[in-house]
Amino acid sequence: MKINVRPDFEFLVVFDLQIFADVVVPENAAGNMNTTTSEGLTADQKNAMNTEFIRKAEAKLVFNKYGKKINIGLRKGKKIELFKIGRTDPKNTKKLAEGLTPDPSKMALESFEIPVAQYGDWMIFTDELLTTSLHDLFREGKRMLARQLAETYNMFTYEHLVANAQRMYCKPINADGTLGARPTKTTEVTETCRLSLKTIVRVVAMLKADDIPGVIGDDYIMYIHPHNWHDLILDPEWQKFHLNDSSNMQSGELGRIANCRFIDSSLITITKGTVTIDGADGEETVVIGGGANGSIPLYHNIILGGNAYGVVDIANKGIRAIDKELGSGGVDDPLDQRASTGGKFWWGCGILDELALYDVVCTSDEFADEFDEDEATA
Repeated sequence: MKINVRPDFEFLVVFDLQIFADVVVPENAAGNMNTTTSEGLTADQKNAMNTEFIRKAEAKLVFNKYGKKINIGLRKGKKIELFKIGRTDPKNTKKLAEGLTPDPSKMALESFEIPVAQYGDWMIFTDELLTTSLHDLFREGKRMLARQLAETYNMFTYEHLVANAQRMYCKPINADGTLGARPTKTTEVTETCRLSLKTIVRVVAMLKADDIPGVIGDDYIMYIHPHNWHDLILDPEWQKFHLNDSSNMQSGELGRIANCRFIDSSLITITKGTVTIDGADGEETVVIGGGANGSIPLYHNIILGGNAYGVVDIANKGIRAIDKELGSGGVDDPLDQRASTGGKFWWGCGILDELALYDVVCTSDEFADEFDEDEATA
């Protein structure tokens, strides 16, 4: 699977293939080689001014931080089998009769597999571009790809969590601050179904009722979109109780209340509108946004407990950078005209405890007008 470069980093290339008519160039690379004539890079050749390289804003990479790290050893295949022991019934202990042995109990053992796959991307540069450009484009390309791969790795994990989490919709907040009836599906969601402290407390209570351990001590973790964080800290209930419940926060955390710690990320999925899927009776239209026609953007925040999920690697390779400097191509590049930078990683993710994971779906009427149809994702 090829991972595409994020749209705001896209390089559009104009290239004459005859330049390398007698040189071996990978078929899928020739049309995307970075040269001095590449559209988007010509500006780098014009003037010796404004030489500071302006980088794009980058998302926080947080979704793999609290997953259980699982490693497949070298030459052990591309999937791993895990085992879970079912929960015991606290009322299952038998009353003993004098002299009689009761029937034994069976262990409930469940096995499941987590597959892994490899992903990667790369760029190719000409020696003329690297020699004449105002900036070290090889270094910047390397940095850009590293960040892209890390964001992709995080997004894969987040999307797997959302797809397998228990879903809870936030209740609508009335003008007087009271809460209305909780929606049970997207079409029942209104603009006022914002995130509130009462919803956080409810999810925490449900995790505790299922005996889900905390992630940090007794505290759970919530991955939250900045728009929903804005709504939450303006909640009068938050302002009332947070002053006495913000101790022992770790780096990167926004706040702590009711045994829940908050970490923001702009990578939180926002769904809007409808999508067409293949159903049992042919194509079906599914509303993924809020309201009858899906016009309300919905935020999918994640609350998790300890050992909710695991992320899988092979031989602890992580994200691996691969650079081919000028002169490394051998007979395939006899005049040292091309260099490349890229990277790849193994990724797999599995849910270890279905009860330890919630997708908390809400709106944010403060920011609702900022979304066009193309800005929300399915």
